[in-house]
Amino acid sequence: MLDLFPALLTTINSFFQSRRAAALEDDTLLSHVSQRFFDEGVAQVFHELIERTFKTRRWVDKTPTPDMIYGAPYLRRIWPNARFIFMKRRAYENVESRMRKFPDITFERTCEGWAHAMEAWSVVRDELHGCAIEIDQQVIASSPDRVAWELTKFLSAGHEARNRMAQILRSERPERTSLRAQHTIDPATDMSALFDPEIFEKYCGRWLNPYGYSRDTSYFQSGNTGITVL
Repeated sequence: MLDLFPALLTTINSFFQSRRAAALEDDTLLSHVSQRFFDEGVAQVFHELIERTFKTRRWVDKTPTPDMIYGAPYLRRIWPNARFIFMKRRAYENVESRMRKFPDITFERTCEGWAHAMEAWSVVRDELHGCAIEIDQQVIASSPDRVAWELTKFLSAGHEARNRMAQILRSERPERTSLRAQHTIDPATDMSALFDPEIFEKYCGRWLNPYGYSRDTSYFQSGNTGITVL
């Protein structure tokens, strides 16, 4: 539900921007109410929602939408101690996996969804320095112990938590939808008949290089370790 928060803030902002003239007239209610009043009111609603729902100091929300990504800086304002984990995967493998998992969604929409998420993160990542980490799914599959080390260090968790997380990542493989989790695609030969190079380039092509992804079986460009602490 938390991705509703930035959507409401966007609506409030659009409302005030479209009525700037009315806000200057003394005989309007709008001239006596600031946008900040509504922004803080909406923030309080979501703060109360979480406090009512989760009775512990630590809780986790997983909402994989671009709106949620765009909303991360707003959430940080409500919860200054928040930590954000951005999970990502190269477009070739992500699109191929989602086409198998959600066959009713078109190839174009699948490519568009990946691109929108990557674009959203590129917009907000500079605002999240000191409280965010990026982890690639390929590294989880190939180096679960390393991911456990980096993630528990990032979260200031202890040795016991690190061992438990490593065990989970090694054996239970959360979120894996097939045995191909560690498989890297060769775009020249491995793509299905549904793969349309023009559509792929239209949406995904521009985001491969900024995120350090290759266009061959190497997956990463040189220097990309798959984990980045902001």
